[in-house]
Amino acid sequence: MPDIYIQAVSGGTGPIAIDKGVREIQNFFPEVTLPRMLLVQQDLCDPMVSAWENAQKNGFPDGYEKIYPVIDNPQTTVSILSTGNPGMFPVIAPIVKKSNGTFLRINESELVDLAGFYQALKERQIHNGETVLVNIGEGAVRSKEFASKL
Repeated sequence: MPDIYIQAVSGGTGPIAIDKGVREIQNFFPEVTLPRMLLVQQDLCDPMVSAWENAQKNGFPDGYEKIYPVIDNPQTTVSILSTGNPGMFPVIAPIVKKSNGTFLRINESELVDLAGFYQALKERQIHNGETVLVNIGEGAVRSKEFASKL
């Protein structure tokens, strides 16, 4: 198992699946642990990052996962990563917190640079010797306007 899981998120099904898979594996291998989730959103559509920063600033009060901004009509060229109403934040935020992870904001133009890997290094979220799994998915490639600029 990796120590760290990095993914650019919109709806968040990837991290939810990782959490479910780990819980199922733990039935047979209890020593398996959830990797630290470092979830990335672009600066032009980052409601989960904003919600996380607010919760962190306030010490993760009860119900923090139910408080998140809604970005109407996000102005981004990566439409697959532009969920302005993060309805799954109440599910994803506790998973990230349980994993001792965080949400990272990156400039949209840096999305193809391993979906936040370099930002995680800059913010010292990755430590020497840790195994990192970067789920690059196909979000940037599926956005034709963004991909045409690559």
